[in-house]
Amino acid sequence: MTLTTLAEKMIKNQPFTADTRRDYQGYYDRAIRPILGTTPVADLDDARVLAWLKEVIATQPASQVLPIVGLMRKLLNLAVKRRHLKRHCLQHKALRATLQLLGFSRITRSGSRTYMEAAYHAPGGGQTSFLECATEWMQHSTPDRMLREERSLIMTTIWLPAFGSRAIGTIDRLDILKVTIPMQQAGRLPEAYRALSILRLFFRDMILAGRISANPARMPTLCLNIPSTVPGVKERDRTNAKQRLFALLTQPSQTAKEDRHDRI
Repeated sequence: MTLTTLAEKMIKNQPFTADTRRDYQGYYDRAIRPILGTTPVADLDDARVLAWLKEVIATQPASQVLPIVGLMRKLLNLAVKRRHLKRHCLQHKALRATLQLLGFSRITRSGSRTYMEAAYHAPGGGQTSFLECATEWMQHSTPDRMLREERSLIMTTIWLPAFGSRAIGTIDRLDILKVTIPMQQAGRLPEAYRALSILRLFFRDMILAGRISANPARMPTLCLNIPSTVPGVKERDRTNAKQRLFALLTQPSQTAKEDRHDRI
C-alpha cells in the first residue's frame, strides 16, 4: 500500500468536517504527494521521513509547516495502528521541538509571520485575478448552502468591487484597510469584521491551492482601525488589540443608542 492510498482512505473515511477534509487534502496534495505519494508505507523509515521534513521546512510557507507535519504524523500513526509500520520517528515527540531541531523557526515580528515560497503553485499562481479565484471559490467553499450564499453575497458586494481585476498575489493588508476603514467610519464595524473573516478564509484556501504563500487578512486586528483606548476594557487588557476589538464589537452601536434615545 502506498502513502497516497492510505491518505485517501483516511481523509475519506475518518469523521472529519468538510473544512478539515479540504484542508487535509490540500496539505497532502501540495506537500506530501509530490515527494512521498508513491512510496510504499512499509518503506517510510526515519531517513525518508526526516528528509521529507527538511524539504517541507525549506519550501513550504512557515504558517503551513506545522499543520502539514501534523497530517503526516496522523498518517504514520494510522500506519502503525494497521501494522504497516512498527514505529515512526514522530510517534512520541513534540512536533515543534522536532522541527526546531531541524532548523525550523516561525519567529513573529509585530504580528507578521515569516513566510517562505511555496513549492507548488497552481497554474497562473499569484497572477490569477481575484475575480477568477473568488468565482470558483464561492461555488465550492462549503457544502452548506446558506453559508455558501452568505459568503457569496459578501464577496460580490464588498470584496469583488474592490479587488476584482487585481492579481491575487498583489493584494496586501493596506489594500484591505482601504475597504474596512470606510466601513468602520460608517458605523459598520460588525459587518466589516464578518467580511474580513470570510476574506481570511478565502485567502487561506488560496494558500492551500498554491496560488499565494501568505494570508494578508490573517490578523483582523491589523486589518481594522482599532483605537488605542476603548471604553470598558480593563487596564491589564489595554495593550491587547484583540480585547479592544472584542469590546468594540460588543458595544451598542451609535445608531442603536440614538434610536433608544428617540424612543425615550
